[in-house]
Amino acid sequence: MNKDYYQAGDTAKVSFFWSGSADGFPGSRLGTSTPKALTATFTLADDQKNSCAESFIQTLNVQNQSGVEYVSIPVTGDCQNPAISVKIADIGGKVLAQNSYEIQSKNIPQEKTNAGSNSNLVIVIITLAAVAIMVAVSLYFLKKKKLAGEIK
Repeated sequence: MNKDYYQAGDTAKVSFFWSGSADGFPGSRLGTSTPKALTATFTLADDQKNSCAESFIQTLNVQNQSGVEYVSIPVTGDCQNPAISVKIADIGGKVLAQNSYEIQSKNIPQEKTNAGSNSNLVIVIITLAAVAIMVAVSLYFLKKKKLAGEIK
């Protein structure tokens, strides 16, 4: 993966190496068992198991029987400590291999790490302003009532 943290709207660039079955070459003990088609299905989630992207399916070139594949996955949600899982399956859906890879986020954008503290500060300021307005209104009515009592 090209990053250790993704935000909604990013594109995760993933590279992986795969190889075919050990009997998938001419002259092997069992003969060739080259599948007609293979697909790799990728899922991207954060450390809380929340999905960060739609499942992405890549068709693999079975003629080469191995190779490095590059995929670009559109990220739909913020993804801290991303984990990517890939399943390679044949045309019938039989899973031939699967693996997961997790990355610890170290380069989280500053605005994401301070977002919680900023929202708490806003809540405190709004609460203090509301209390100040209530005290001012109470004092106004109290003073008005006292003046009304002196006039009578």
